[in-house]
Amino acid sequence: MEKFNNSAEDQKSKAEKTTRKNVSSETVDFKLIGKARKGFNLCLTELKSNDVKLAYLRKYAMTLPDVQKFYDRYMVEANKLADTLKDSLSVTRACEESGNDLLILATHVVFMGKTAMMKVAKFGVSEQSPIHGYLDLFRDPFMPDNAQDFVNADWLPSKSKMDIQTS
Repeated sequence: MEKFNNSAEDQKSKAEKTTRKNVSSETVDFKLIGKARKGFNLCLTELKSNDVKLAYLRKYAMTLPDVQKFYDRYMVEANKLADTLKDSLSVTRACEESGNDLLILATHVVFMGKTAMMKVAKFGVSEQSPIHGYLDLFRDPFMPDNAQDFVNADWLPSKSKMDIQTS
C-alpha cells in the first residue's frame, strides 16, 4: 500500500516536472528572440534592414536542436497575434491605409517580444502601443513563408522582394 502511494506521488512529481519543462521550453523561444533583438538593436541605424533582422534571428535559432519547431512556434505566435488584431477596427483600418498586411506586421511584433505583443494586442496602433507611428517600418516581410527558406541562409527578404518587382 505504501509503495503504491509513493509511486503515485512519484508520478505526480514527474508530471509537474514535465509541465514545468514544457513551460520553460516555450519561454526559451522568447529568450532566443530577445537575444536576436538585442543584437539587431545594437546595429547602426543605417545598417538595420529586414535582411539583418532575419540574420540575427537565424543566428540564434541555429543554436537550437530543432529549427523547424522554432519557426513553427514563431509563426503560430504571429498568426495568433494577427487574428487578435483582425478584431480591432482601428488596426485593420490603419493597416489598410498604410498598405500593411496583418500577418507581416505580426511577425515583426513577435520579434519585438512578449511585452510588445501584449501591448499591441491591447492598444492596437494607439499612442500607448509600441508600433504607434511606425507602421511603415513593418510593411515588408522579413520572415519567409516556410521553414525550409528560414533554414536556408540563401533566402533573404530583399531577394524575394526583387523577384516580386521583376515579375
